Amino acid sequence: MASPGTGQAGRAGSAHWAGPAAPRPAHPPGRLSLQAVDYELNRAFMLTVMVSNQAPLASGIQMSFQSTAGVTISVVDINEAPYFPSNHKLVRLEEGVPTGTVLTTFSAVDPDRFMQQAVRYSKLSDPANWLHINATNGQISTAAVLDRESLYIRNNVYEATFLAADNGAPGGRGAP
Repeated sequence: MASPGTGQAGRAGSAHWAGPAAPRPAHPPGRLSLQAVDYELNRAFMLTVMVSNQAPLASGIQMSFQSTAGVTISVVDINEAPYFPSNHKLVRLEEGVPTGTVLTTFSAVDPDRFMQQAVRYSKLSDPANWLHINATNGQISTAAVLDRESLYIRNNVYEATFLAADNGAPGGRGAP
């Protein structure tokens, strides 16, 4: 940019930001990057930007060599996948329990507190198809009689994986 009356290029430098989500200096110099923000924690941020002139001001100019401006950043909410606080559950039971026996209940947490969303549960992996999950409350029960001698048992352990998904857009899903 040309300085009025001199034709010389003006240089501004020493930009300073202040606020809870202030950008961090990045490379190359002069660029800034923002840290991740979460709508559920803060819906907006107010930053103060201060810039100072690196070149001396022309004689007779009665202005400060620095200036500040306020910036408000509004955060847009995006759908986040539900998650299981306890990522892994170990359930011990004897073989031969009757079909319909309740084993445990998974309870997913949807971080989108301000979106009225429903969490639904489903199976991702159940190799022997021995288990049933209630789609609305996450309750796991037996769908067949479990057999310890089955090919699906490894080291006395049967593994199954379940999902939680919300009805937000775009849909989010998480697995334990």
